[in-house]
Formats: sequence, structure tokens, C-alpha cells
Amino acid sequence: MLADGQGVAHPYGFGFASHLGLALGKPTIGVAKSRLVGEPKAIAGRIFLVRKDQVIGEVVTTREGVKPVYVSVGHLISLETAVKIVKRCVRHSKIPEPILMAHKIASEEKSKLQAATQGR
Repeated sequence: MLADGQGVAHPYGFGFASHLGLALGKPTIGVAKSRLVGEPKAIAGRIFLVRKDQVIGEVVTTREGVKPVYVSVGHLISLETAVKIVKRCVRHSKIPEPILMAHKIASEEKSKLQAATQGR
């Protein structure tokens, strides 16, 4: 599962993606648009997020000329696999397609709810 938020690259080391994965007992990946903690460090041609000498995520440029996303392990998955999945899920935006689709559906439902409550 992809989550719009952090996994272990969180100030407490356990963000939304980690909570979701633990609660559901499923592999989860945190994909965030902003960095909360860690410093980017180039290692072997990749840019990792490092905090206290530990890799907590990876800075991933999904499209040329756009800001990167920050990928971190949520639960039951390796960082390498998480990054591969995120890259394969990107189509026309820097954000993976499942997260974009979820955001679109949530926005539509919010609009419907607002319209329904205003019509009362």
C-alpha cells in the first residue's frame, strides 16, 4: 500500500505509513512531498535521507525537472523495493498514480458532502 505521508522518515520514526501498515498487518510505503527529518546524502548514485547515521528514506525524482518525493519504509517492506514500486506507479505526475486517484476520489466525495450539507 502506498500512503501519502511518511513512514520511518518521521520525527518520531513512525509516521502515518508505519501506523497504517502495523494496524492492517500489510506492507506499506510512505510517499511524501516534503521532508520532515533527515539530510540528503548521495551514496552510490542515489540520494538517501540520513538521520543519525541511519538511512531512513530516499529522495526520488520521478520526473525530470520537478521536485522529488520522499520515499520511506512504512511496514514489512525494504526501502529498495519501496522505491521500485513508487517509480513503477508514476505516470503523468511526480506522485504515484494510486495516491493521485485516492486524492481525486476523496476530493469528489468532499465536494458531494459539502453540496449536500449546504442544500439542507
